[in-house]
Amino acid sequence: MKKIIICIFLLLQITIVHATNYQIPHADLSLYCDHDMEEVGYQELMPIQEYVFQNGTKINASPENAQTIIMINGLYQPDIQTINHNNILLVPAKTICETLGFQLNWVEESNNVIIKNNNHTITLKVKDHVAIVNNEKHTLQSAPILMNNTIYVPLRFICETMGLKVKYYTRTEIDLFTWNPVVTIDQEFNASYISEKEAYESLKRNLTYGYDHFEDNYKTLHQPEKHLLTSALEILRKDIENLRLVQTISRYYVFEGLRYTIYVDKYTGTIYFNVIGISFSQVKKADFNDPRLFEYSYMVD
Repeated sequence: MKKIIICIFLLLQITIVHATNYQIPHADLSLYCDHDMEEVGYQELMPIQEYVFQNGTKINASPENAQTIIMINGLYQPDIQTINHNNILLVPAKTICETLGFQLNWVEESNNVIIKNNNHTITLKVKDHVAIVNNEKHTLQSAPILMNNTIYVPLRFICETMGLKVKYYTRTEIDLFTWNPVVTIDQEFNASYISEKEAYESLKRNLTYGYDHFEDNYKTLHQPEKHLLTSALEILRKDIENLRLVQTISRYYVFEGLRYTIYVDKYTGTIYFNVIGISFSQVKKADFNDPRLFEYSYMVD
C-alpha cells in the first residue's frame, strides 16, 4: 500500500511539473536595430531605424512612423497592426484572438463580433459603443470599426475582460525602442519563478564572473593599452556594485547601473543585454564567456 501511495504521489508530481512547464509560453527578448539617416529634402536628414524581430519581421521606425509594438507573454508580436482611434488602441479581432487562443465568430448580417474563452463571452457590434459580456452591458470608450475588410476591436477592453494584464509604456518609459510605444499583455501562469532578490543575486554573480574573465578573454581579440583596460575594468567594477532593479516589464526584471539596461526573464533566468553601438543597438542573450561581453559599453566610446 505504501509503495502504491508513493507511486501515485510521484505521478502527480510529474503531471504537475509537466502541466506547469506546458503553460509557460516561449519568450525571447532578442532584437536587432540598424540606425540610419534618410534624406527627406535638400541637406535635410531624418533618423530612421530598422528593427528586426525574432520571427524575421522588419519595421522601419522614425518619428513619423512610430507604430505601437505588442508584446504578449514576453514575446514580441510585431505583425499585429494597431490603430489609435480617439486615443484608444484598436487591433484586428482575428489576429488578436488567434494569438491569444480565443474563439472568434463574425455574424455578417448583424455586424456582430463574438469572442469567447472558457469564462467569458463578449459580443461587440461595429460602430456600437455597447458591449455585452456574459449578458451584462458595458460601455466602450471606442466602438469596433471595419476598415479594409478587417474588424478592429479595443485591445485593453478585450484583454482585461478575459482576465489578462495589460500595460502601456510610452517611448520614454522603456528603452527598447526610440520612438515606438509598447503594450504588454500577460496571462497568469501557475508556475514558479525567481524572485527579484534571486534575479539580482544571479545577475550579480554572472556579472562578477564576466568581469573576472573579461581581461583575458578580451586579449584574445585585441591588445589594448594597459592603462585603458585598467581604467575600463575599474569603471565596470564600480558599475556592477551600483546594479539595481528599476522595474518589471512583462516577465522581465529590468536592471540598471551599468552603461546599458539588463533584462532577466523571471521564469527561465535568461539574461539579456541591451547593447548600443555607434550605428546599431541590439538586445541579445548574455554570454559571460564572450570576449566582447563589455566591449561596446566600456572599450569603445
